Amino acid sequence: MILNNPPDPRGGTADFGFRKVPADQKVKYVLKHFNSIARKYDFMNTLLSFGLHYPWKREAVDTLWLKPGDRIIDVCGGTADLTIRIAREIGPEGRVYLYDINRAMLEVGRRKISKRSPLERIHLIQGDAEQAACRSGQFDGAIVGFGIRNLTRMEEGLKEIHRVLKPGGKFVCLEF
Repeated sequence: MILNNPPDPRGGTADFGFRKVPADQKVKYVLKHFNSIARKYDFMNTLLSFGLHYPWKREAVDTLWLKPGDRIIDVCGGTADLTIRIAREIGPEGRVYLYDINRAMLEVGRRKISKRSPLERIHLIQGDAEQAACRSGQFDGAIVGFGIRNLTRMEEGLKEIHRVLKPGGKFVCLEF
């Protein structure tokens, strides 16, 4: 189920790429965009970053200082690159929650996970990061890779990440 953003009470605009869109319409733009590129998303990351996204992602995950048994949320995790890497490091007792608003991106991620990682450690959740359907203090760490820019109200998304982290939990944001 997709949890839609309520209209932004402030009205106004939000950034979407290099243009401004009505704030209360940004989720629709984001969904349409990622529906259209989901199957090509990983290739596009490689192309646009000149392949540098691989070491960047490795460094981002290393920065979480993962331990066996950790519970981690990959916010705006889409095609599961970070999720798969994390699942390999947290051991059989750990869990990774791939959280994304876009069903097409999650489906690409699900297919990748089924080929590369232990499924029992990974849970896919479709939802809005600005209104996370997660308990407070649930996670040891949170990571966002190339997704924070897609939130309409970034501050709300960051507050939600803070809310779902345990006290002392780690947060890593990777953007380019």
